[in-house]
Amino acid sequence: MKDQITAEEWFSSGSRVIYDPVTNKIVERAENANVAGEIHVWKRVERNAARNNQESWTTFLPGFPDGSFGWAKVDQQLNQNSMLPKLYVEYVGQGDSDKPSRYSYGTMERADLVEATWEAEGRMRRSGFVRNSYVRHLAGRKHLPIVELKPAA
Repeated sequence: MKDQITAEEWFSSGSRVIYDPVTNKIVERAENANVAGEIHVWKRVERNAARNNQESWTTFLPGFPDGSFGWAKVDQQLNQNSMLPKLYVEYVGQGDSDKPSRYSYGTMERADLVEATWEAEGRMRRSGFVRNSYVRHLAGRKHLPIVELKPAA
């Protein structure tokens, strides 16, 4: 396995997309068409072209304080063994996402962002979560299944 991925490598492997917190949507605009109130958030999508994108996905929710970068080493191991589509989301205020001063950094806002990211993927029918204890309340709010990683013995 390759050495630990750097933060620069991790964030360059994803993309910054525009999130409109008023409509709770990921929107597409020309790069130079900034609209007041829109926020850039980071996400990383990995699809396996040989598989059906309508199958179950795995969504990796960021922890605190490391954000999605906390999944970088896990992702390296999964890439060797996993064929499932994966979605990594970075909350507003973490990692390579914007950090606006006038934004409500709450649980509901995080859940809305995750739902908007799912919706933007279009063909996603269902997703399990992988999370750490910090985001447990988010998964509980939406009554969605939680996948827990157990440390190796």
